[in-house]
Amino acid sequence: MTADSDEGGPAGPWPGTATTQRRDEGEIRMTVTANLDKLLDKKFEDLDLHALPNAPVDALAGVSKADAEALAKAFDVKTIGDLGRNPYIKAAVSITSLADASN
Repeated sequence: MTADSDEGGPAGPWPGTATTQRRDEGEIRMTVTANLDKLLDKKFEDLDLHALPNAPVDALAGVSKADAEALAKAFDVKTIGDLGRNPYIKAAVSITSLADASN
């Protein structure tokens, strides 16, 4: 499975959007465009979607430098990718999603 950019490139056809296209073995294509403006600090809004996992965790809107330092100290989380792949975060999201879905 590979990810290729759609028209407009990885940054997306509109400012603040990211576009990605997935090609599977059967050549079924899925294009996804998402506006990430509200999720990111202003200086990271134009970053390529595939570069975002390597961005510092404080690139997320609402995460301060002090928050980022605490995450690094407590969980060795330094990037958005580290946060998203952290087993404790993943467990918390899974438990919460299951609990919410069972209501």
